[in-house]
Amino acid sequence: MKLSLNQIDDMRHAVGLEVSKLRKGQRKYTAYRNHFVASVRSDEWDELCFHGLADWAADEKWNQIFYKVTPDGLKLLEYIYGVSIEVM
Repeated sequence: MKLSLNQIDDMRHAVGLEVSKLRKGQRKYTAYRNHFVASVRSDEWDELCFHGLADWAADEKWNQIFYKVTPDGLKLLEYIYGVSIEVM
């Protein structure tokens, strides 16, 4: 499996992780969100879903797609950024 930098950045954005705000030696990050909203299905997010790194749900009332990072996706982000991620 190969992921693009954009896919990794989208997952990082979904959990609200701002790498520039991590303190030196910080080992834990508490995510205040875990969602990414799109107006149409995204091939990149759908690929993440296929690999079990994300899930999605449709909101037909608002005509939006909600993607979220799965526990496996969080583990990948933890490995990449070297910080434990806990979702509120």
